[in-house]
Amino acid sequence: EMFRRRDNLKKWHNRRVLPLFKCKPVGNIFRRICAYTLRIFLRILFPRDYFSKKLIANMKRFSNENTKRVGDFTGLHNAVYDREILENLTTAEFEGKLYKVPARYDEFLRGLYGDYMQLPPEEERIPSHPYDIYELNG
Repeated sequence: EMFRRRDNLKKWHNRRVLPLFKCKPVGNIFRRICAYTLRIFLRILFPRDYFSKKLIANMKRFSNENTKRVGDFTGLHNAVYDREILENLTTAEFEGKLYKVPARYDEFLRGLYGDYMQLPPEEERIPSHPYDIYELNG
């Protein structure tokens, strides 16, 4: 339920903050008019941070509950873990810096990514990000 709510709030937030005319909706003219109208009404009816605040409230909903399982409602994954996996932290080095990580990080990473230590076949090694990143020198 919480993951479904998170995904719906993100969807509405993105529709609310999407530039009106920079990204053209695909489809016929009727669909475009509906999409632009929806964006305009969302901007009129809801303040800019409305859906962000709802997302945070959803994340904090059970934060003080003593549950056996916990989940990450901030990311894209729907992973749920035993609380014990995340309770004890240790320090690990990554790219020359030290970070706090779960002491049982292997269980955490396997729950999130499956067999994360095995490289996928060569033909499946493609970026999964929906955007390109460029570094500007200057």
